[in-house]
Amino acid sequence: QQHSNFPTLLEMAKSQGKTTAVVVTSQINHATPASFLAHNESRRNYDQIADSYLSNLIDKRPVADLMLGGGTQYFVRDDKDLTQEFQEYGYQYIDKLSDLNSIEGLPALGLFAPKGLPAAIESEDPLRLTTMTRKALSLLSAKGAPFVMMVEASQIDWCGHSNDIACAMNEMDDFANTLSLVKRYVDNHPDTLLVATADHSTGGLTLGTDGTYQWKGQLLHQVHSLPSTMAKLIIASPDVLNDLAAFSTFLRPHISIAI
Repeated sequence: QQHSNFPTLLEMAKSQGKTTAVVVTSQINHATPASFLAHNESRRNYDQIADSYLSNLIDKRPVADLMLGGGTQYFVRDDKDLTQEFQEYGYQYIDKLSDLNSIEGLPALGLFAPKGLPAAIESEDPLRLTTMTRKALSLLSAKGAPFVMMVEASQIDWCGHSNDIACAMNEMDDFANTLSLVKRYVDNHPDTLLVATADHSTGGLTLGTDGTYQWKGQLLHQVHSLPSTMAKLIIASPDVLNDLAAFSTFLRPHISIAI
């Protein structure tokens, strides 16, 4: 027995003639953006989901007029180059976040990393979601049509899975700045609805144990790298573990406090 797909929010918006956009720090075919653009039995079918962005059409056009995030490895593959197909639909394509201002109008596609964007804590632009959202609002406003945009601070969740509070707080800072930016837009365009929510909470934040409870949040500003980054460097140069002086020298670019 066949069942009709439930339409997604952006499919409904596009069928009503609205402009549509997705701005994320994950790959644009990750679970949340895909749930607004695609229909697939598994969130892990990344290549299939990427392919469907060109086959799941509304009025013979892709569902999203603007997509900004990561995911080049799923769109530029040995078997096909989906970015070329998007360009055949008239999309401007860029693959560097530093080229964001070169986008002059819609439709447009920006893929800025093989998978997700670099974590905020290690990014050249720690407010990269804010930067992308600012450009998206500019492009959508210039088009002059009603729009629906989904913005996701995707990597808050990833930091939670890693129980990495320094990582999470940097992502939250980017999201807070993004939310403030969008709120200012809504204040100037009161016919705009803003909905901010979280899909779930991931990871635990322990504030204390054995009767001692304290929060030293300012120390998080001293952390500049992900544990996974430091681990890879240690594996590549294990001599840094030979003595305290070598390890302290190794840590200095990553954690700017006395160890």
